[in-house]
Amino acid sequence: MCMEIYFIVQKSDILFKLSEGLLCIVAAYMTYLLDATGEKVITEGETLRNALYEFSWVDKPEWLKKSLLIIMGQSNRPVEIKPFRLHVLNLKNFAMAINAAYSYYNLLNTFNKK
Repeated sequence: MCMEIYFIVQKSDILFKLSEGLLCIVAAYMTYLLDATGEKVITEGETLRNALYEFSWVDKPEWLKKSLLIIMGQSNRPVEIKPFRLHVLNLKNFAMAINAAYSYYNLLNTFNKK
């Protein structure tokens, strides 16, 4: 993404700037959609965990209590989407990626001016 921004600023061809700008916007939006979906999965997992702990289980049958105990044990692990086990999809990581792209762009721009 930082290279696309760098090329947009450096090139003079307006058609190239428009195509690279559109590509940059689409890539950022697709990344945002994936990370927002990951954030929603994390939030729903926390909601499920809270609902399980608030469940009135005292007057329920024994089989339900045992099943609830197993489900509560499994729900203690955080629910998250982790593609290729590299990073967690959430909005915090999206913000870090955008900040990194901008920082790399500034670094490239600084080296180009010297």
